[in-house]
Amino acid sequence: MKSSNIGTFFLIISLLSFISCSTPTSQKNIQISSKYPQAASFINAPEKLARKLIASTRAQEAGRVGVLGFQGPNEKVSKFGEYFADKLSGALYKSGKFKAFVERRQLRQIQIAHNKEFGIRYDQKTVEEFGQTLGTDSLIVGSVRDLGQILDVTAKVVTSAEGKIIGQAGILIKKNSEVENLANKVMRGGLTVSVSPPVDGTVLAGSQKSRMQDGAASFHNVPYGDCFVRIQAKGFKPVQRHVSVRKDSVSFHTQLKSEKHNVSFQVIPPEANLYVEGEEVNLDKQGYGHKKGLVSKKYSYSLSAEGYDSKTGTFNPAQNQIVNLELSGKDAYYSTKNDFFQQVRKIKENRDFEVKVWTNKQRYSLGDKIRFHFRAEKECYLNLVNVNSQGEMTLLFPNRYHEDNFVQAGKTYTIPAKSYDFSLEVQPPRGTDRIYALASSNPLNIFDTDFSGQSFVSLDRGRSESSKIRGIGVKLKQTNLHSAAQCVIEVR
Repeated sequence: MKSSNIGTFFLIISLLSFISCSTPTSQKNIQISSKYPQAASFINAPEKLARKLIASTRAQEAGRVGVLGFQGPNEKVSKFGEYFADKLSGALYKSGKFKAFVERRQLRQIQIAHNKEFGIRYDQKTVEEFGQTLGTDSLIVGSVRDLGQILDVTAKVVTSAEGKIIGQAGILIKKNSEVENLANKVMRGGLTVSVSPPVDGTVLAGSQKSRMQDGAASFHNVPYGDCFVRIQAKGFKPVQRHVSVRKDSVSFHTQLKSEKHNVSFQVIPPEANLYVEGEEVNLDKQGYGHKKGLVSKKYSYSLSAEGYDSKTGTFNPAQNQIVNLELSGKDAYYSTKNDFFQQVRKIKENRDFEVKVWTNKQRYSLGDKIRFHFRAEKECYLNLVNVNSQGEMTLLFPNRYHEDNFVQAGKTYTIPAKSYDFSLEVQPPRGTDRIYALASSNPLNIFDTDFSGQSFVSLDRGRSESSKIRGIGVKLKQTNLHSAAQCVIEVR
């Protein structure tokens, strides 16, 4: 009695174990079969889809046909898409229903040889041009969607001439481990981007970014498919392309187009003569000049001025839209002349209050009478200095008749004033004179204001030593100016 019960007990346990140990795959397949009875197996799917596609297409209208790689799942090119396209191509070829057929291997070789800039999203628009390039009358394009337990595969026959769909079919494929592995494996390759001229820059390929050196950049593990490439190089127009990556190594080359650049020159001394590629650049009274429409390359320039050492060099407008050029003075006078110009231009950009200086006209002949006028917005200490074309200086204010250089706010001062009982005449040399008004809230001590025996402090080549001139330049740089202004006159 006991032994019979024990036998029955073990029989029940065995049956339960058999039921519970049935494979998950079997259960999954049962569920898929019940939910998607029309789903085909992976092995039979290509032939079934081929028959359905043939039935929906007028073979006579299709002409010479080729099958492109299927895209998907998830907008990627997977092993499944490539494998399924190969199998479908074989099934269509064996059917003998089409007039002429391009084998997949031959099609890929043609694609590689032409290396066209088409993406892998072969829709009606891209197929039209791409098909003509490959020499086909129609192309079969496909997509794969992952619906969880199954894959939904759709194929279309599109004419190359008009981009018109002349056939379409779809099929559901049951998932198994082999299908999932193929669908999840994204195909990848290498991409080399090169440009002419061979310049440096950056290249974006999909989500990867690389430095371009000597006109080339390389990428690894680029997913197969439509790779968006953006090339940026200073001085050239950005390039954006969609490059099809469908093999282990893909090369893409393009010609860069130069951007047009406008270049500004800031020259000291402002009276210098500037030439770019042998063509003169006009400079205004403040030493500013412009060249428009320059491309990215090296341009040569030459700069010269009387009393200064000449200079030559090159610049690239892609790297320098503002070119600062300064000549070295041959002696202390020309060097200090540059100091005055630089300091006044600098303080004008960050002045604390406004100062104005002017004359009655801008052009004078030797011997003409001249008066100088200035006005400060705030109470301050002020020096009025005339610097002629050779760097010789005259301190116009303060002077023997007005030794105190403190000025009242808003009051206009004239040199020489009517109370001076004399007039000033324009003296040699001919050229450009600059009259500078230097103002500070603190007492100024740039010049030695000893007016004994002279109405104005004058520093010229006949009477003043170079060390004294250099000393004025040093004091000027060390002085805390709060405002400055200048006016320019031409002496003829």
